Parts: sequence; structure tokens; C-alpha cells
Amino acid sequence: MKEKNLSYFEESKWIFETEGLKGFYRGTYIMLLKEFPGCGLFFYFKFLFDSILGVKEEESFYLWLLKSTISGGLTGTCAWTIGMPFDVLKSYIQTSKEKMTINQAFVKIHQKSGIRGFYYGLMPTVVWSFPSTAVLFVIYEEIFHLLHNE
Repeated sequence: MKEKNLSYFEESKWIFETEGLKGFYRGTYIMLLKEFPGCGLFFYFKFLFDSILGVKEEESFYLWLLKSTISGGLTGTCAWTIGMPFDVLKSYIQTSKEKMTINQAFVKIHQKSGIRGFYYGLMPTVVWSFPSTAVLFVIYEEIFHLLHNE
């Protein structure tokens, strides 16, 4: 077991020596459980909020920009709120000093912190994701519009 802070190279070497190549993929299954449905939810929420806010391409650019920005930001907030427990599990598995299954990580987090433990870091993530997802979708929609209207 490692005792001190290691450089990136030393840490990588330690992982390879103790766990082999497999050690670099710790937490992959839970990440896939989060990402695959998460991508679908991402676009579901975007279309839902676009519909609720009445986002239309025919509107003035500034009104469209405002509605699309709010819609994109809310999309990121919802997606991260739903996906956060999976992300916490993934991070717990990846940073644990011992190998563990998803079920073992779930039980440990729940015993230690209850349901709230699965939402550690949600507030900073939402603060970060609202503007970044808003910008992401505005750019996505502009590129989509440019490519399909040429």
C-alpha cells in the first residue's frame, strides 16, 4: 500500500505494479452505467426544457439565445443531479485503496453517510454545469443550424 504522495508517473507505475493494466480501468462499469443512459437523458431534458420554454428558431436571436441558454443550463443541472450517485460511486471505487465491487462501494457510502453521501459535490457541480452546459447547447444548436440550413 502506498504511503506518500506520488508524482503522476510514480502513481501510474504503482498502479501497474500492484494491479496490472486492469488497475487503470477501475470504475469503468459504473461510469458506463452513468454515461449511456445519461446521454439519452441529456437530450431528453434539453428537448423537454426547449418545449416548456417555447424555444423556436424563428424568434429574434436574443430571445432564442436567452431561452436556449436557460434550457441548456437546466438540462445540465438535471442530468448531473440524476447522475451524481453514479459519479460518486465511480470516484469512490477509483480512489479506494482496496478493490471493491459496485455493491460494496454502495454499502460503504450508504453506511457512512446515508443517501446524502451519494450527492457529495453536487452543489459545486451544478454551479459549474449550468453555465458550461448552457454554452455547450447554444454552440451545438448554432452548428446544427448552420450545417442543416446551408
